[in-house]
Formats: sequence, C-alpha cells, structure tokens
Amino acid sequence: MVSTAFANIFFSDPDGIPEKQNGEKRIFEIPSSGYYICKALMLSAINGGSVNTNISARNKQLKPYLRLMNGQQNHWEKIYSTKQPNEVSWTQEVPKTSLDFVHNANLDKSANIIDIGGGDSKLVDYLLDEGYENVSVLDISEQALNRAKQRLGDKATKVNWIVSDITEFAPTTSYDFWHDRATFHFLTTEPQIVRYLSTARQAVKENGTVTIGTFSDCGPKKCSGLDIKQYSEETLIAKLQNGFEEIKCLTEDHTTPFNTTQNFLFCSFKRHDN
Repeated sequence: MVSTAFANIFFSDPDGIPEKQNGEKRIFEIPSSGYYICKALMLSAINGGSVNTNISARNKQLKPYLRLMNGQQNHWEKIYSTKQPNEVSWTQEVPKTSLDFVHNANLDKSANIIDIGGGDSKLVDYLLDEGYENVSVLDISEQALNRAKQRLGDKATKVNWIVSDITEFAPTTSYDFWHDRATFHFLTTEPQIVRYLSTARQAVKENGTVTIGTFSDCGPKKCSGLDIKQYSEETLIAKLQNGFEEIKCLTEDHTTPFNTTQNFLFCSFKRHDN
C-alpha cells in the first residue's frame, strides 16, 4: 500500500501523463517508462483516493524503477556525506566559465537564475556577492545543499533551495537563466534526456538562456563511478534543436583537486518557441 491514492496504470501514451476522472478517483494513463510510472504514483498520491499497489505481472516493472530512483539519490547522499570538496573531481574554487556565461547574458540583478545540479558548488556564492537577488539551486542530494547552506551562513536564506532529481522537477517559476555544469551528461537514456529538455522548455522564459556543461568527446567516460554521456558541439546542439538556438560553444580543461584534467564542453542557447 502506498499512501492514500488511486492509480490505474496503462502502457500507451509515450508523451505524457494524461489525467482522467473516474468518479472521485483520479486515473493517470502512462507509458511503460519507469519514470512515468513512478511519477504517476506520486501525482496520484497528491490528488487523493485509494491505491492498490499489488504487484501484478503487468506492473512488476515498478520495483526496479523505484529502486533505481532511490539508488541515484542514495549514491549522491553518500558521496556528499563521506567526501570533502578536495576529494571529488568536480570541485572548483572559482567557477570562471560559468560566471562568464552569466555575465554574457546581460542579466538584471533581479533575473531568475537556477543552477541545475548545483550541489555545494561555489557558483551561488559568487552570484550572491555580485548582487543577484533571485537564485535557485537544485540538486538530488539534500546533503550537498546543506553543505552549501552551512558555507553561506546567513546568506543561505537568500537562495531558493530545491531537493529534486532533475527528471522529476516540476518548476513553478519561469527562469531567465538555466545553468547546468555536469548534470546533463549523467542522463544516459533517451527518456531521461527528453524529460530534462521538456522541463527546460517549460521553465525557461522566451529569449532566456540555457547554459549546459558536459564532458566532451575527449573527456572522461565515467564520473563518481557512474557512466556518463559524452557530447561534441554537434551532438549537443542536435539534442537542443527543439526550442533552443545556439549562442556559443567552447571547450575547456578542468583541473581536478587530484591534478588530473577533464575536458568539458560548454554551450549556451537562447530559448525560443518553434
């Protein structure tokens, strides 16, 4: 039994979760994608009713996807609970390239900025110091965000902290600037990528900016023990061709705290309606 909700699971619509009424019960018709199955259960729980979660031959596939979702979060909670910044490869004392992209967007200080997978990155520190007033940081790991809050002290109250897997994120704010350094490349399946881009299209304002940094095709193939998806300028632009127009791309070598080098690709895009 899961909470107090009712979910009737179908396996048909590949593009979303159409909602139907069935008396006082709310039914979510969803595809076989594990993400949408789990999302339907969560949505159903929010909307009330009663749920029957007997694992039949048809919906046994729920179990591995629920384990996967929990496993991803547990992985990052463990990382941020057991390792210090100088023990993880992504640490930057000064996020210069990210700040350059922010500056190039010519944002007002009141602009809505979100850092996707920001964790305990110091980008938020610099944005606050520069006077940006509406900064959000999203990460799957609550422990990572807690470390950033502790570092910022009283300044942490100026930030909107969001604990969420990006593929589950339901934005309630429209953003002028979407920044992602090294979250997108952890999405290794097409449904994850589609979900991410759908969320970005929904969340970013017309003519807003999306900046994504991934491992390049000359970069590592794993990070933190997890497989990643490498990108070239051409393949990243192709992924964002629906709703985004390229502004600028560049590659850079990131020197890790262990004195190794990781080659990154950064691209910025303007959001537009097709």
